[in-house]
Amino acid sequence: MEKYFFDLPVYRLTKSKYYKWRDETQIRPHEENWLSVRGRPMPQESKNALDQHVYEKYGPWEFNEIIGYIRLYFLGSQIRGDYLSAEKKRNPISRRRVFTYRTLKLAPEHQIWPADQNSNQDIWREVLRYIASCERQLTKGRFIDSSKLELLGPHIDWLSILGWKKENEQS
Repeated sequence: MEKYFFDLPVYRLTKSKYYKWRDETQIRPHEENWLSVRGRPMPQESKNALDQHVYEKYGPWEFNEIIGYIRLYFLGSQIRGDYLSAEKKRNPISRRRVFTYRTLKLAPEHQIWPADQNSNQDIWREVLRYIASCERQLTKGRFIDSSKLELLGPHIDWLSILGWKKENEQS
C-alpha cells in the first residue's frame, strides 16, 4: 500500500530568475519611459501603483510558476515519486494549467532497510537523496522547491509513518 507523504512543487524557473525577469521586462521599461518623457524620476506613489499592477497581473512566484508536482510516497520499504505536470513544448506565463500524470517513479526508487538498521535521521537522509535524484531527472532549468519539506522533515517520525516503530517505543 502506498503511503503518500508530500507533494513537491516543480517550477519552470527559480524564484530569483522570475523576479528578475518581472522587474526587467515589466517595471523598468515603465520607469525609464517616465524619466524620458517627463525628465524626472517616477514618484513613489506611481512606483507603488505600478508594482501593484504587475503583482496583480503576474502574481507571486510561489503559486503562478508551478508546472508540476512530485508526489512522494513510501511503497513498502521504498521511497518513490510520481510526477504530474502541465508541461508543454513551451511554458509561457499562464493562468490555465491542467496537471496530467507523466510518470510512475520519476527517479528510480530508493530502498530503506528495516527499522533495526535505521533511525529517523537515516530515513530523512534517504528522502533527501531521492529528491536530489528526482532533480537530476527533470528537464534542465526546472526547479524543485523542497524548502517546506526540509523545514519539517528532520522533525517527522519516519519510523512511525513506515509502521516500523517497535511496540515498546510507542507511547
